Amino acid sequence: GYLLPDQQDIIVRRMLSRSGRNRNFLNGQLAPLQTIQDIGPQLVDIHGQHDQQSLLSPKTQLKLLDAFGNLEDVVGSYQEMHREWIEKKTALEEYVVRLRDQTNRQDILQFQYDELVKMQLQSGEEEALSQEYHRLKHSGRLGELSNQAFRTLYEGERSVLDHLGEVTEWVQELAKIDAQGESWVPLLETANMSLREVTDNLRDYRTRIEYDPERMDLIDSRLAGLQRLKKKYGKPIEDL
Repeated sequence: GYLLPDQQDIIVRRMLSRSGRNRNFLNGQLAPLQTIQDIGPQLVDIHGQHDQQSLLSPKTQLKLLDAFGNLEDVVGSYQEMHREWIEKKTALEEYVVRLRDQTNRQDILQFQYDELVKMQLQSGEEEALSQEYHRLKHSGRLGELSNQAFRTLYEGERSVLDHLGEVTEWVQELAKIDAQGESWVPLLETANMSLREVTDNLRDYRTRIEYDPERMDLIDSRLAGLQRLKKKYGKPIEDL
């Protein structure tokens, strides 16, 4: 045992090591920590105003050692410097996080800018491409209708323009007999000019209408890209 038959006193001693390999002694004999923890509370306590602290508490032991070595001021200075170090370390970590977030934000903005520049967006482009795609899709029917209208207006022995020319001559002769018809002649002449303008437009239009699958694929791809940008940024093309 740790007590002699006639011994009344028990001396508890702990040797603290920075490495954490502390040693415990009872009456000069090496003893397990558990043994000291079991008998320690029965031997001695320090009673304070609000609590009690066992001498076996590592925190209490450190305070006693600091007091014994007159190290309270040194420990206080160290604790203050440690607190300041923790605050500065925390502030630095927060700054690093903000800087990283800012860098990531700048990278995202640069990527978005490069993406929009690469697309070379133009005002009204989407509507124009949609109309062109629609024309190409129905190019066959548009060609048939424009050819039929052109031939009816201009070609053949009895075209609309030929009929209108004859009608104009008849009304001019009518106006020579009855002045009431004089106001009709300018209307017929205006109609003749308008139909000739439509005929010229149809002549040019039917030569430009052709089916172009490669062009349709390009337009379809471009429209898909524009739609992707609108969905990504939540804005119409004109606002990007």
